[in-house]
Amino acid sequence: FNKSQVNEIVQIAISNNQVNWIICDQDVYEFYSALIDNHDQLIDEELKAQITDELKACNPEDNDA
Repeated sequence: FNKSQVNEIVQIAISNNQVNWIICDQDVYEFYSALIDNHDQLIDEELKAQITDELKACNPEDNDA
């Protein structure tokens, strides 16, 4: 992903209620965790802080469907 794509994907997780409701599901959590790990330097700092806070609030093992 390029910088614009990464930031758009992160913005979706923050602003789209449907995505935000499932962000703690293990597969979604793993996707966003990997996105941050692999593209950390591309994510705008404010967005990174917001998505990191969202993910820290999760315990994805508890939400495995």
